[in-house]
Amino acid sequence: MIAVPRLWVRNSLSTSYTSGTSVSSNSVSVLVAGSTTSLLTLGTNTYSPIGTLFDPSFIAKYDTSGNLIFAQALSNSGDDWLAVSADKFCNAYITGDYGPVPFVVGTNTLIPTSTVENTFTSKLTFTTSCNLITAIPKVLDFDSFLKFYPNPNSGSFNLQLDTEISNGELILINTIGQKVYEQTVIQGNNTINVPGLAKGLYNYVLLQNKQKVNSGKLVID
Repeated sequence: MIAVPRLWVRNSLSTSYTSGTSVSSNSVSVLVAGSTTSLLTLGTNTYSPIGTLFDPSFIAKYDTSGNLIFAQALSNSGDDWLAVSADKFCNAYITGDYGPVPFVVGTNTLIPTSTVENTFTSKLTFTTSCNLITAIPKVLDFDSFLKFYPNPNSGSFNLQLDTEISNGELILINTIGQKVYEQTVIQGNNTINVPGLAKGLYNYVLLQNKQKVNSGKLVID
């Protein structure tokens, strides 16, 4: 048997059954929705739905470390799949159907128009700070920090690299895709001597930690 690594696991307790039917997350929280019975226990807290019970359901919010932030038991909508979705502003959207009795969702009471099942959609806004992680790691634009000179050249040229580079490599490739030269490069001035190359156009590729960060063309004349 292969062991499956896990960061955290949380369970729930009810007087009969609880079933998770939907999960959604953003960078700071995890939302879970599902069906339950009249009482739902998450962690050390017990939740009871408000209103006439007809297949109760629940929604719960955890942070990314598994700490319970919010939970609410609902009096309806637990017989089918209750779905939940999170947006980047920490709002929760839930949708499903509810049976032929009034359904209390937050401060709203939904009145059924069908004697069988009725659909609904609800938005839940949390009053606590969201603190979303929205920054996207910046990819350094090496075009602004490197210069090949002279270009064209006779096989001897310089690469001036005015930014830090980790495990930098320069590769030269001919027009049929063959690697004809490679050299380690560092921040600052790098002297490149490639004697014996045929005259013509060559592609260069600059690598950092084996990943391409820049490319272009050199002319050997």
